[in-house]
Amino acid sequence: MLYALLITFAFLGALLSGFLGMGGGALLLGVMLLGGLQTQTAVPLHAAVQLIANGSRVFALRRHVRWRPFLIYFLASLPFPWLGLRIADALPDEVLRLLIGAIILFALIGPKRSLSRLPEKPAFAIAGMLGGTFGVVVGAFGPVVALFVLREGWDRREVIATQALCQTWGHLQKILFFAGAGFAFLEYETLILPMAAATVLGTYGGRYLLGRLEDRQFRLLYRLLLALLAVRLLLSPLWS
Repeated sequence: MLYALLITFAFLGALLSGFLGMGGGALLLGVMLLGGLQTQTAVPLHAAVQLIANGSRVFALRRHVRWRPFLIYFLASLPFPWLGLRIADALPDEVLRLLIGAIILFALIGPKRSLSRLPEKPAFAIAGMLGGTFGVVVGAFGPVVALFVLREGWDRREVIATQALCQTWGHLQKILFFAGAGFAFLEYETLILPMAAATVLGTYGGRYLLGRLEDRQFRLLYRLLLALLAVRLLLSPLWS
């Protein structure tokens, strides 16, 4: 029963992320934890499934990837997982979630010169630093990257494709870390493989829905979802 539930939500999460770029990872991780999986098991499994989900999104929208910004993100992120682990040792998980939620809300409702209006190079350098830092300690870090990817002049496919590539790299970093720490991914192949297959189906369903949206509608829904995810992070201590 649990396996069927997780496979179903892997599909639904990928469908959501397929046309809005994010939200599916947070949804899936929440269901995994509510379903009874321990955090130390759920987070590595989530990373493995989301690697396929985001990778399939990159493949489906490969012609729309902005490679230069991703390269900046990639290089900037490299040294920062070490910092993230140090922060995780020093701060409770609830404090980290509150911090990320506050950053997202400030960027959405703060000064007009929001993070997404920064020049491309510094924007993706900062995104890489934040993604590298928080990606290894927070299960679903898409909202952090999303702050910088919703850029003026980018259409909705470029936003989703480039964000998916950044998140693919982030999940790969997490998998390498967990594997190095001794997590036995192969022991869970009977769960990972069908969930991963479900995310691929969800990705292509999301791509179809994305084609039905206009850029203006996409940007409105994207900002709304980002705000909801930020509020969820801020309120997470109430139900943790």
